[in-house]
Amino acid sequence: MELILGGILKIRLKKNIKFAACLIFCFSTATLAADETFERDFDHQVQFSLKKLEQGGYSLTVLRQNKAKFERMAVFVARKAYSICKKMGYQVTYIDGIEEFDDKLVMRNKIFPPLKVKISCP
Repeated sequence: MELILGGILKIRLKKNIKFAACLIFCFSTATLAADETFERDFDHQVQFSLKKLEQGGYSLTVLRQNKAKFERMAVFVARKAYSICKKMGYQVTYIDGIEEFDDKLVMRNKIFPPLKVKISCP
């Protein structure tokens, strides 16, 4: 009796996991494809979207991949800003997605929003 119940639970669990994975994939591709196209940076393990703004400067959105830490995302932003502006003196304004120092300790399962910044070149 226990083997039958265990087998049924395993089958149901596998089906639920596949269904949830399918939903997550469909939802994520639908939201990403609607607004912007994202490129990957495999060195920093992030996805990013770069747009040129009408009033000058750039808008950069950085998504996590493989649980990339905020520090890695911030370093990516600094390096990307330097490569865009081609010299020092650029200004980076953080708009959304900044993690507090204690966020991981207090809210372990929180899904943080993407890091959004505005880059202004001199």
